[in-house]
Amino acid sequence: MVKFMPENPLFVLGQFPTYSETFIYRELILLVKHFSNARIVVLKKNRYVLPNPDFACLEQYIVFKQDGFLRHLPRVIFLIIVNPLKTLKYLLMIFSLYFPQKDLLVYIRDFFYFLHIGLYCRENGITHIHACQANYPAACALTIMMFFGFSFTFSAHANDLYTDLASLKYKISKTGGVICCSKNNLHYLSQTYPEQAHKIICIYHGLAAAEENPYLNRRKNTEDLKESTKKNQAALSLLAVGRMVPKKGFTALIDLAQLLCSQKTAFHLDIIGGGPEEKILKQLIREKNLEDYITLHGQYSYSRVKDFYAGADFLLVPSLAMKNLDSDQIPNVILEAFRYGVIVIANNTGAIHEAVINRKTGFLVKSNFIREASSIINNRKNSTMYQAIRHHASALIAEKFNIHKNINHFIQVLEKK
Repeated sequence: MVKFMPENPLFVLGQFPTYSETFIYRELILLVKHFSNARIVVLKKNRYVLPNPDFACLEQYIVFKQDGFLRHLPRVIFLIIVNPLKTLKYLLMIFSLYFPQKDLLVYIRDFFYFLHIGLYCRENGITHIHACQANYPAACALTIMMFFGFSFTFSAHANDLYTDLASLKYKISKTGGVICCSKNNLHYLSQTYPEQAHKIICIYHGLAAAEENPYLNRRKNTEDLKESTKKNQAALSLLAVGRMVPKKGFTALIDLAQLLCSQKTAFHLDIIGGGPEEKILKQLIREKNLEDYITLHGQYSYSRVKDFYAGADFLLVPSLAMKNLDSDQIPNVILEAFRYGVIVIANNTGAIHEAVINRKTGFLVKSNFIREASSIINNRKNSTMYQAIRHHASALIAEKFNIHKNINHFIQVLEKK
């Protein structure tokens, strides 16, 4: 395994800011505090508002791939000219991995950007590169390693792990280590690439340990919550949070709401998030006359979302296992719900079972989400069991998903202690 010198690491991030990578931003805040000379390169700059104002502190460490590119371009071209064998090796690699996929043209174009980032590393005393995702960021780190000799590691999560399978084996063979966010991913990679299993470890994402459990003072305290529940103040508050993409399974929530209505259950469902399926959900809500029972709120910052957690009775996580192997591992919303004492009802997909232990830290649905979720919601009178679930879920964060403990492990891996 490559010997690391991570005193001045560079973290390669896919995009910033975005709602889908907040769990990575939380970790980066702690990592840049530990590695005082660390830098972050962002490969795609978004125009979104920061999902959490706490992430603003990262901006002082960030450079974007376009920054200074034109200034470096003559040197990049010179680097290519004087390194014909390395250039040929790179081109042969991407042709063998991506031809005839459209990604081939992307990697030919971004070859120049990757070398530009490599020059930035050399000029700024970077000693190690960690790619925060297994797809595009890891490809960037791999290219820089090929031309400049920097050691690199990368993290593997969900979508990034299963959507670039063509190059994954090659990246693992060249990296010094792979950090997975679940045992499910660890087992998948170790079984698929057994000769590289010694490089692969699991370090969970997490949340900061709270001094006081927020659910002890749970209350509805925003205008949005008042608006969504004013039709029936005694109604159960159901919540779903996430991107509106197929693997989240949010269309099942519409059928669940229709079933609860037929069972005369008093409830209101708040769905927070945005994405390509938002129009489909709006149409289904209209077609089934559920406007009085479901509110789509769009994307909110975490400071607003946590108020919904504070007022919710159940968090619904109907995630699906997709045909392309992409599925949720451990959605961060589950951990956030644990923090606020919200009872989680989740489909047993991906690595969700590593957090949601059935009837201990939540309810894990193994067959029909709509039928089983409605049964759980309508049989909620066992207050002793629910209090025990909240206690065990809170304890699980402290034991298994404590971000400070897990980041210390992350740092030890980089430092090879």
